[in-house]
Amino acid sequence: MRKKLHPAVLTVGILQVLFGVLVLACDGFGVVNAGGLFLINAAQPPATKPPAQSGPGAKGQPQDPGAAFGKGLAAGLEANQAMLQNAPSYKYVELAKNVFGLLLAVVMITSGIGLFFMQSWARWLAVGYGVVSILGRCTCVGYHAGVILPILLDLGQEFVRRGDADMESGLWGIKYGPFFGLLLGLYPLLVIILLLLPQVGRAFRAAPVPEDGFADYRDRDDYRDRFRGGDYDRYAER
Repeated sequence: MRKKLHPAVLTVGILQVLFGVLVLACDGFGVVNAGGLFLINAAQPPATKPPAQSGPGAKGQPQDPGAAFGKGLAAGLEANQAMLQNAPSYKYVELAKNVFGLLLAVVMITSGIGLFFMQSWARWLAVGYGVVSILGRCTCVGYHAGVILPILLDLGQEFVRRGDADMESGLWGIKYGPFFGLLLGLYPLLVIILLLLPQVGRAFRAAPVPEDGFADYRDRDDYRDRFRGGDYDRYAER
């Protein structure tokens, strides 16, 4: 016996599995990257400032695209160093954030599979995922705004003082990316809204449908009423 699969539940189930696999891959790499932060912090060399530019890429001279990419990469590396030096909690937060993401990915995939079979536990597991995901994302953005962003702003001013405006521009995504990441919180909000729709709740409370597709045997009472007084009563009396 199974319940009839509601279209909204099917949609959420597919998205939960697809996004769960994607998050599992991304945060799995993130855990490895966060582990690398501990190694970088342990073997951190003294900070040195690069010499001022005098060749291509200096002020008023054309810059090679490859050099621009190298500037962005160098800015990211210096940002990591600055955060490790000035925010000791940074590496622990990054590790915890990615491990938390892995756990949420497992919850997403599990709930998505359960939704395909119209399991009530899967519905509430997906709703719980949505609530926890939104709270976790807001917490991460709050930490970034209160701890990481001031460090990056100071680093950007340091880049400007030493004439590396390109490196300061390379920090833009690191500084403001997490705030745009709040838009990803719209997905768990959508999951909550869809699964709490009244018609979806009724679909989960509906009587199961037999696997062979036939109506419940209780429906034969309708046929007894429809044909009462005819051949049905005559055969029923025998």
